[in-house]
Amino acid sequence: MDEEQSERRDREEREPKPGAEPAPDRDSGTPRTRDDETGETGETGETGEAGESKPPPPGRPDTAPVHHNRVNQYFYGALDAPGAHFGIGVGDFANVRRRAVGRLDAGEADALLAPYVEPDCFEEAAAALEQDGVVVLVGPPGIGKRSAAVALVARAAEGTEYVVLSPGRSLDDLADGRVSFEKGVGYVLIDRMPETSSGTADFDWRRVRDTVRDHGAHLVITTVHPVEGDAPGSVRHVPWRLPDLTAVLRVRLLRAGCAADTVERAVAGLPGGCGVAEVAEAAERIARGAAPDEVWQEYGSGAAEPVRDWFAAGREPREWAEVTTLAFVTGAGYRDFETCQERLEEWVAPTFPELAVNTDGAEAHRRDANRRLML
Repeated sequence: MDEEQSERRDREEREPKPGAEPAPDRDSGTPRTRDDETGETGETGETGEAGESKPPPPGRPDTAPVHHNRVNQYFYGALDAPGAHFGIGVGDFANVRRRAVGRLDAGEADALLAPYVEPDCFEEAAAALEQDGVVVLVGPPGIGKRSAAVALVARAAEGTEYVVLSPGRSLDDLADGRVSFEKGVGYVLIDRMPETSSGTADFDWRRVRDTVRDHGAHLVITTVHPVEGDAPGSVRHVPWRLPDLTAVLRVRLLRAGCAADTVERAVAGLPGGCGVAEVAEAAERIARGAAPDEVWQEYGSGAAEPVRDWFAAGREPREWAEVTTLAFVTGAGYRDFETCQERLEEWVAPTFPELAVNTDGAEAHRRDANRRLML
């Protein structure tokens, strides 16, 4: 009887009570657990026959609880908060800086600088950049502001490393450290977007100038948006102008190895109304062997010459309607085009009575067009 009681007592000591911690092994001190189905015990953390880890004991979660925060934001009326952050926490400003900049490699910079021709306003901008560390080039598209920005920082910066900033950068971004300016590095911000005008514009530009200058960097900004009101006195805004386009054309053609007579023919045929990008593209085509006279028909004022000649040939109002319809429904099928032309003719008939009275001629013209399509 005593032996049975002793065995029962030992068995009860080995079996863990519900909710109690597993008893350590007498030999190794490792906690042991009991399988509820088989009654066998084993060390905590061992895997079963299927190789799967056993779940933790009841009441002991394997992961910490996750807390969620809910934020409700209500805006009653218009909100103007560029660059603001809404919600909990702050953004990864280091990652934001990486996304907002891009290195201008040496090959791309050389391609811009090798054929570059300075306009007469270049020295004014270079002097302002040297003095203030920041300069803004203002002017319409196609006059060479991008190449000028790279040329300016190439002259002012100590090294050959240039950084292109996002055009969405605000003055606060540039002044508050969201852009990491480095000593001796040139920065360009092409086609900067306009900001809401405020009475602190000159003060904001002064902060940008001081930040760039304190870091020993140089920053050139280009924009197509003129300054509203008085230009800021702290940072020079230079009105940009076209360089000598004949010089631009000569430099590019001579660098491409074109013959002297080809260069002179191209320069003589250069039409008015071209931009720097158009001259560069035309020079590339001429260097590949295209005839200068044919190339210039597609650029500048020469591109509009065929249109002027067409209208000067004494066209009828119905032909005007055809051309006008074609300008708005390019790519449409002939039936859709014909329907749109009829609607346009009805709309402009009070202005051009010929369209209203000459219906027989219009129908004959459409039948002739249908025959051509069927052939």
